[in-house]
Amino acid sequence: MSNPYQTPGYQPPSFTPQPGAGSLDGALNGEYDFTVNEIFAEAWEKTAGAKGAFWGAILFIGFVSVIGGIVQKALLGNGQASQIFGGLLILPITGPLYIGLFKMGVRRAAGETITASDVFRYLSPYNVQLVIVQVLVYLAIILGFMALLLPGVYLAISYTFAPLLVADHGLQPWDAMETCRKSVGHKWWKFFGYFLLTGLMFIASCIPLGLGLIWALPTFVIANGVLYRRVFGPSPESVA
Repeated sequence: MSNPYQTPGYQPPSFTPQPGAGSLDGALNGEYDFTVNEIFAEAWEKTAGAKGAFWGAILFIGFVSVIGGIVQKALLGNGQASQIFGGLLILPITGPLYIGLFKMGVRRAAGETITASDVFRYLSPYNVQLVIVQVLVYLAIILGFMALLLPGVYLAISYTFAPLLVADHGLQPWDAMETCRKSVGHKWWKFFGYFLLTGLMFIASCIPLGLGLIWALPTFVIANGVLYRRVFGPSPESVA
């Protein structure tokens, strides 16, 4: 079955899929499965030797975000509108950086070696489509939360991997959003449980002076990569 949300004319190179990896067609048909324990167990194993690269990327993103926040407050003030829409001001910079970080998780999940400089992957050359999909997802989630809490939660989970589908598989923004929403929708409650547990683990990691975050944050990024691989499968470029 052909993928109706794939970019017209897009022909991925032939390659041998990894064992246990999903595909776009399979994801749209709900032909995937996972358990939260399996995702985190595999992610934990793959943090060995990779924490330094992830933390280098995380600290740089944090620095850029702080500077962006200062600029945002200087230009827009501290009002509610600034809090809701101010993130759009720095999204053209922080957006590609975050996706660079998430792509590091995908590559590590595929067993690839990563470096902190991989976080710049989508700044040079600049990926405009990636920023567009992040803006659309951001606005959809904000509007969902403004309408009612539940639509915001639903959309936040449903669109989680949409930017990665643009970055990794080359889908157009709206195609990626619909592919992600339809695919996640087959097992939405499993995704909800995964992200709920991730949030609880994050809180627990912060309790002992935040020391647990040294291991937790790289594990979370890799876990997202493992989940993405199980559901959608990485592109040939990801495992090259």
